[in-house]
Amino acid sequence: MTLVVGIKCTDGVVIASDSAMTFYSGLVQNYSSKVQTIDNDFIVACTGEIGLSQRFIEVVNRISGMGDFAKLSPLEIGKFITASTINDFNETNVPLDSFAALVAFPFMGRTELLEIQQNNLQPEFKDRANWYTALGSGYEVALPLLGFVRNIFWGDCPPNRQEGIFAAVLVLELAFSMHPYGVAGPIQMATLTQEDNPIKATLLTKEELEEHRVVAENAMEHFRSFSHSPDSTVSIPEPES
Repeated sequence: MTLVVGIKCTDGVVIASDSAMTFYSGLVQNYSSKVQTIDNDFIVACTGEIGLSQRFIEVVNRISGMGDFAKLSPLEIGKFITASTINDFNETNVPLDSFAALVAFPFMGRTELLEIQQNNLQPEFKDRANWYTALGSGYEVALPLLGFVRNIFWGDCPPNRQEGIFAAVLVLELAFSMHPYGVAGPIQMATLTQEDNPIKATLLTKEELEEHRVVAENAMEHFRSFSHSPDSTVSIPEPES
C-alpha cells in the first residue's frame, strides 16, 4: 500500500510518500525507494505493485535519455510517457486501473507536475487552479487534509516550495496517525526548485525531513493548545424555545 502527495508550487514541485511495503501475506515492512530521481531531471513516485513501478521508471528513463526531449512540449511529454507505459503494460495484460504515478520535471526554466491517473493511465498536469493531489491507498485520508491545509494556509494561491514541503510533511504525518492500512513512515521526499540553474531533482535527507517534521509537530501542538487558550472560548447561543 502507498500514499503519495504531489504539490505544484509557485517556485517548484514537491513530491512525498510513505515508506511502507505490503506483501501478499499482509506483512508490512519499510521500503526505501518510493520517491526516486532520474538523471537529476525527473522525480517519479508510483502506486501499485513494485514490478509495475520498475517498468514505469524504465519508461521514464528511456524518455529522459532521448536526444530530442527538449523539443517536445510538456503535454507531448505527458502523452509520450502514458502511451509508452500503456504499451509496456499491455505486453503482459496489466489492468490499467492497477497503477498510478506522479512525475515532475523541468521545462523551459519552469517546473511541471504530471499525474498519471489510476483509472485509465491518462496524463493530467497540475496548474494554478489544481495544484495538488494524492494517490494510493491513503488518498481518501490525504485529500481532505490537503483541502484543510489549503483553506487554512493557501486560499486560492499555490504555496511556495517551503510551504509545500511543510504541507506534505504535515499531511503525511497526520495520515500515518490515522492508520490507513499499510501506510507508514518515514517520509520520503524530493523537490524541484526553479531558482536552481539548472533546475535539478533533489532528494531530501533524513536530517532535512526531520527538521520539517519538527515544524509540522509544532504546528499541531499550536492547534492542541488553542482549545485551552482563554482567547479561544467561543460563546454558543442557546437555541430559541
